[in-house]
Amino acid sequence: MPNTSEQAVSLFHVSLHATLPWSCTHFGDRSEIEAFIKETGKWETVAEVRAIGDVDAEDVASVIVRAVNQMRNAEAV
Repeated sequence: MPNTSEQAVSLFHVSLHATLPWSCTHFGDRSEIEAFIKETGKWETVAEVRAIGDVDAEDVASVIVRAVNQMRNAEAV
């Protein structure tokens, strides 16, 4: 049986997963989209966007992250 501190950490991670939005980190010609993965208990890269021609990776990743976060917010209401 897990102890109380393990249960508290588990509940913290579940609530963290439910409230934190996706995010992106930019590295010149590529961007990584990150999400908190409940099963692993940590932030992980779920997609990588690369610049192609005149299409900026940062712009594309930002649009994806905003769309996902807006959908999550709409579902929470």
